[in-house]
Parts: sequence; structure tokens; C-alpha cells
Amino acid sequence: MKKTLYLFMLLAACSSAVKAQFCNTQKGTLLYYETRDTEKETVQTDTSCIVDVYKSGDTLIVKQENRGKRAEFGDAAEQITFRCDNDKTTRMTLMSADYLKEMMYRYYLDGYHQANPEETDEEKMKKGFDEFMEQLHCEGEVYIPLKTDAKAGDKLPESKFLYKLKPIKMTASVSNGTVIGFETLTTEAGTFNCLKVSYQAKYKIMFISETTYMTEWYAENVGLVKSEERTKRGKVMATSTLVRIEKPSI
Repeated sequence: MKKTLYLFMLLAACSSAVKAQFCNTQKGTLLYYETRDTEKETVQTDTSCIVDVYKSGDTLIVKQENRGKRAEFGDAAEQITFRCDNDKTTRMTLMSADYLKEMMYRYYLDGYHQANPEETDEEKMKKGFDEFMEQLHCEGEVYIPLKTDAKAGDKLPESKFLYKLKPIKMTASVSNGTVIGFETLTTEAGTFNCLKVSYQAKYKIMFISETTYMTEWYAENVGLVKSEERTKRGKVMATSTLVRIEKPSI
């Protein structure tokens, strides 16, 4: 990326720093997590990268790509979007119909170009995708609102996502969400004042379903600091802890 463009994006992010948001707003920042799987007794390093930061009207939008355990709902949750509309709420979208359609369109174009390298008619390419999309039903959004003025006991709204392409049907949802409160957490990356939330995440494709119980800690201007994945009986299955923040060099 050209230095001038990078500086422009950095200034755009800094201009919104007066608002409190539960995400990192510096494009190119890498967040490193130590992920422990207690069942498999493994430890690995996962990364998240801030891939885009921009304004849409009065809303600051941050796109973060996750690799490894943090992609909780599969490939379609590889990217998380944060929307900061005001100085109190950050809307964290884990999965949405809009993003899935964008992702599928990119995959479609890649495949089309490989099969038809000499084709340049964009309208023709788009028509083929539109015909495919007529067979697809996709709706909803799985999200969590993170609020600076949240209080212990506050309930998080339920949210759902549906994908249907005969004979395949996939659903994802977040339910039974609760704000536990604010808590100071110290990791290798530093000491953070975190908003602690818990919720139930459910993923189902065809006849296979999985339900996990998540507890997560989020810090302002950082994002996720720690997460715990538990069974219904409370057994910890996996944890992810922020161990390093690597900012891009200018």
C-alpha cells in the first residue's frame, strides 16, 4: 500500500478515536492470540488482522479477519465487522447475509475468470451470478452489541442467520446473552479494563449441530482480550488469550 494512502486511512481512524469502540481502529494491526484446546491438549497461535477502516456517514466501520479458532461459525465468519454508530455502542457482526453474498460473489468471479480467462464482459459475468443467487435464500445477521454504559445483568438480543441452497440448509444463532460486568484483565499484551459478556452460540448444517457457551472479554480500542468456550455443564473446552498487539510501521 502506498504510504500516502496508509496515512490517510490512519488519520481517518484517529479522527474517530474520540468515540469509544470495542475494537482496534488502526488498519494493518495484528492481534495475536494463544489458543488452548483442553480436549486435544494443544496450544496454537491464532491471529486477527484489521484489514479495513472507513467511515460510512457517521458510522465508523472496521473489518477484521480472523484465522484459526476465532472463526466460530466456519469460513463465513472469517471476517468480523464492527460498526460504531455512536459513543456508547459497538455492533460486532459475526455473520451476515450481506457478507456471505459478497464472499460468494468473489469466489464466483475467481472461478469464472479461471474458466474463462479471456472474458471481460462484466454484465455477462454478473448475469450468471444473479441466476445462481435466484436459487439461494440467505437472510439475517448474528451480532453482539457491546456498550460502554452496559450494566451487569443486561440482556443481549437474540440474533439469527439462515442460508438455504437446496438441499443444503445452514443456520447460526446467538441467544441467552448476558452482560456480566466490567473486569480488569492482565495478559502478556497488557492490562485492560474489559466488558465481560456470555452467550450461547449454535451452529447447524443439515442434521449436524453444535452448541457452545461463550464467555468473552472486550477492551475499548483493542477488541477481544480473552474468550472461553464451555460445555453446557461448564467444562472449559478452549480458551483464547490476547498475547501481543503488533501495530503497522508507517
